[in-house]
Amino acid sequence: MGASLVKDSLVGWLYSRPKQPATMIPLKCAVKHYGWGRLGLESAVARLHAAGTGKAVTANRPYAELWCGTHPSGPSMICLDDDNHRGVEFGLKEWLEDHPHALGDKVLDRWKTVDLPFLVKVLSVSTALSIQAHPDKALAEKLHAQYPKIYKDDNHKPEMAIAVTPFEALCGFVTMSELAKALETAAELTAVLGQDVTRAVLQMGRAETGNGHEVLTEKHGTSSKPKSADNGAENGVEDHAYVPSGENGHGEAWHVQTGGNLPVEQVYGMTKNRGYDEEFTAHGVGKDYMARQAENGGGDHTLLGADSAEAIENRGANPQGVEGPVGSDKTFRASLLCKAFKTLMTSSEEVISGAVARHVSSLNKKKMEGIILSPKEFLILRLNQEYPGDVGVLAAYFLNYVRLKPGEGVYLAANEPHAYLSGDCVECMATSDNVVRAGLTPKFRDVDTLCSMLTYKQGMPCVLRGTQIDKKTRRYSPPLDEFEVDRISIEPGTGYTVPASPGPSICLTFSGRGSLLCVSSPCDTAQHGSKGGASVISEGSVFFMPANTAFHITAMALAMDGSAAEPLQLFRAGVNSRALF
Repeated sequence: MGASLVKDSLVGWLYSRPKQPATMIPLKCAVKHYGWGRLGLESAVARLHAAGTGKAVTANRPYAELWCGTHPSGPSMICLDDDNHRGVEFGLKEWLEDHPHALGDKVLDRWKTVDLPFLVKVLSVSTALSIQAHPDKALAEKLHAQYPKIYKDDNHKPEMAIAVTPFEALCGFVTMSELAKALETAAELTAVLGQDVTRAVLQMGRAETGNGHEVLTEKHGTSSKPKSADNGAENGVEDHAYVPSGENGHGEAWHVQTGGNLPVEQVYGMTKNRGYDEEFTAHGVGKDYMARQAENGGGDHTLLGADSAEAIENRGANPQGVEGPVGSDKTFRASLLCKAFKTLMTSSEEVISGAVARHVSSLNKKKMEGIILSPKEFLILRLNQEYPGDVGVLAAYFLNYVRLKPGEGVYLAANEPHAYLSGDCVECMATSDNVVRAGLTPKFRDVDTLCSMLTYKQGMPCVLRGTQIDKKTRRYSPPLDEFEVDRISIEPGTGYTVPASPGPSICLTFSGRGSLLCVSSPCDTAQHGSKGGASVISEGSVFFMPANTAFHITAMALAMDGSAAEPLQLFRAGVNSRALF
């Protein structure tokens, strides 16, 4: 059958099929079998793909990623199943090129191309992904022009991951004080960096601590005494809120730093705005709670570091003995971090493998002596089991170790280093497949590009908990236009109408079973037929919704075997609302 005939048949099928709503378009999505994926039915990707397509799962094969979108590296397909064209597949992107109105006028005006601006994936991670970063738009265009076989497109790739199970990742650079702390305990890393770099990092780290940038309790090995969060206003120095954390009280301690004259109420607002629930935030800045936590040496929570702009600008003096222009502490800090990281990443394989082996031996010796390792040290041992002797094992000391609970997320801007470590997540990004790698991978490494492209910003990334839109929808909106994600949960036997959006969306059914009915769409005309009846959706169902389409979902009360059904859970990825309204 010729391409034009396939297109004509597809259009007729989509809009006249009696049991199919005119604008709910089921998709067949691509699966990636990368080596780091979970095996067989242990993988959420495998379970979703099998449930959605009926295909058998190979027990010992990794199922790493499910791609839902139009990128040529893994395009979603529309599969005809009527009697005349059963099994005929057609690309979603090709259909959009014939029906650009499905993107909506605002999307067409904003991006000037007939394509989805976002790509949504499901990831099932068994072993660590590479230490990597994604280029910004300008660098992506340059890399694609120079090396099109390596960098497949010219788009940027900021991304957001939302945990479905407990999820681990390395994201962004640690503070200089935390890096200095690592150098004090990891002699093998200091040997790789050399005396000059090590000395500069230690001096900068101590200066940070001395300025109150990060204060650890005595139980963490320093003599700094915690202050109450409101004594700064009294004494004219900076305010702090302390919440030590980690396993058995031996992990890292983070604080929020504010300007010296801010009252506790503003510290409270600062932490609350970064996504912490009200109860934890209230406790986190309460001086009695802080003093008790510091005295006991730790708690169950981690408070992410956050510098105010005022505090950053006020730290202008350089650490004693470290070269750098006075008054540009932030720039010098980034330059020093860049030098340290590049020194590590460009060291010879022989130097790195030897250093990793000695450091792992040292950590194992500590364990045998009954010394409790930090979470980062346990991670170092694990990474070495997965990638023995790799430079990424030591590079983990430079990066924040983030552990997300289900429903929590993290946003990764372009030019920021990261590596996913374990767990299942839903990931959304700008439509791109550009990855610059430098460690923990058997794939091509572009170390020079990675080291030169990074921003070298420091501090923990903000954990996203989303905004509750209504009783059934929580929205995760990153600070860019291309995408946002709604997590929709519908209790058995109840229904929910998803309002129309001026932009297109892709919906993925993650669990449960129900029915979907389009209740309004731009295609409700005699030319395209009626809206049709309801479609059954269940785990693994993926469908495309054109712009300006509202649909009603009903969660079934009973499972197929007659037992009580589980809630119907969907993820809806679409263009960020701020670009549409």
